[in-house]
Formats: sequence, structure tokens, C-alpha cells
Amino acid sequence: MSISDVTLITCAEFPELDPDDRLLANALEAIGLRVNTRVWSDRSVDWSASKLCLIRSTWDYDRRQLEFIDWLKQASSITRLYNDASLIRWNIDKSYLQSLAEKGIKIIPTRWLNADDGIYTEKFTEELKKLIEQLGRDLVLKPTVGLGGGGVVRINLTEQNETQFESSLRYLQKSGKVMIQPFVQSVLREGEHSLVFFEGLFSHAIRKSPFAKLAYAGQAGEAKIIATTEEIQFGLAVLAQLPQPPLYARVDVVSLDEQIHLMELELIEPSLYFSYSDNAEKLLAALIAMKLL
Repeated sequence: MSISDVTLITCAEFPELDPDDRLLANALEAIGLRVNTRVWSDRSVDWSASKLCLIRSTWDYDRRQLEFIDWLKQASSITRLYNDASLIRWNIDKSYLQSLAEKGIKIIPTRWLNADDGIYTEKFTEELKKLIEQLGRDLVLKPTVGLGGGGVVRINLTEQNETQFESSLRYLQKSGKVMIQPFVQSVLREGEHSLVFFEGLFSHAIRKSPFAKLAYAGQAGEAKIIATTEEIQFGLAVLAQLPQPPLYARVDVVSLDEQIHLMELELIEPSLYFSYSDNAEKLLAALIAMKLL
């Protein structure tokens, strides 16, 4: 049986990885490591044949959540999986933002709705008024399990009526828990800033366009930026709330009321934008190599 040092994990739709991740594969091979790419849902794969497995473009886990969680349990029992399976399970549902907010991290004001909440009943108009009082009339609706902007809907209640809003809610209800947030106007001017960290060390940052769909790194209007000291400190404060520093993390932030707020903490399969960095792929490759010693 052929043993690989590192297996980069993807999904069936992208069996050759995001091209940006090929930079990481090349960096791993350049330091003498044996590298494979495998599809997480391929039942024929023997995960014990890899010393270390790194999750990359598993961009279908949101549609196969229970299957993905079962795979996490199975794979992490026979190989070293990064990020840690417990962190990944915690990060799958965006309700993790609630736990971070309880620890003092500023997040976008959010209303969390379940299928049995009053806003889905005949009390809709009354509940909608409460929602507007809390969050305003320009709103963003999201499923709590999703990636790449999938299922995200923006509705401005000044321009659209209650029936359209209720229809959107009911559509999202199929995905389970729903989160509703005010639309953050600053993203139209400044975009969303994504800060990349490796083992708690800041590496680089990019600006993302709002409502960008799932795409290879660099194909959705991204641009390299210089993160501010305040943004980096905020990112470090977010990571400090985790039980251990993840091998890789992307902290996505926006400006709201002239303060930095967390949009999302990406610990599962985020694009890490190696092509927008100064050799970040070599840093991550070195950190992976150290774990194999």
C-alpha cells in the first residue's frame, strides 16, 4: 500500500482542487513530501494511507451535512485531520457566532429563526414589525448551514412587500435554521475583509465583493489589501476564543458603525488566497511538515 505524507481533500465537483491550492501542493512537494488529492465522499479511499489529511475544497458539505459529519468521525479516527474534527463540527452551523458573541466578540446583529418560530405563523405581520424595529428594513436572510453565498437573499422592505419577504423566509425554512441580519452598507464601499491566519499567526488579507458566489480563488472580484492593526488584533481576539489555534483560519470582517464586526470565522474549507500572498503556501507547507516530524 502506497503511503502519502499529505492528502489534500476536495469534493467530486472539483477533483483537481481549486487552482490556488495547487500552489500549496507544489510547496509541499518542493520540500520532499508525498502529496495526494482525494474526494472526501469517495468510499473507496483508505484514509489511513495518509499520514495527514488537510481539508480544502469540500464545497458540497453543506448539502450533505450528516454524511460529512460521519466522514469527519471516521477519517479523524484513523488519520490526522486538519482542522480538528471537533472545530469543524462546531463551525458547520453559523450559530457558532452566538457563542462567540457571548464571549464578547462583536458580530452583526442577528435574529435566529427556527421553523416553529412565530414569524412563520399567522402572526407574521406582528413579528415582522418587531424584526424591523430590531434590524431595520434592509435585511439579509441566510441559512445557518451554507457556503459561498448559497441561499443568501437580500430584501429591502422599502422596495419589496411583506408577501415577498415571507416567501423568501419560507424558502429558506427548507434549509432549517435561518439567520436574519441588517444589510451592512459598508460592504458596498469597502467590501468584506478576509484575514488569513496559520496557527494563530497572521499571514495576509484580501477584500471580497459582497454576495460573491462560490468560485475559485481570484474569480469573484477579490483584491489584495493591507490589513489594519485593529483588524489583525480583532482576528487574534476571535481565535483566542477557540480551544486551540487552528492550523488554518480565515476571519471575515466588516465595518459597522465604524467598528470591526465578525461576519464569519471560516475553519472548514475556506479559500486561503495563496496567490494573493507573499509565499503563504510555503509557510503552511512548513507548518504541515513540522506536524509530520
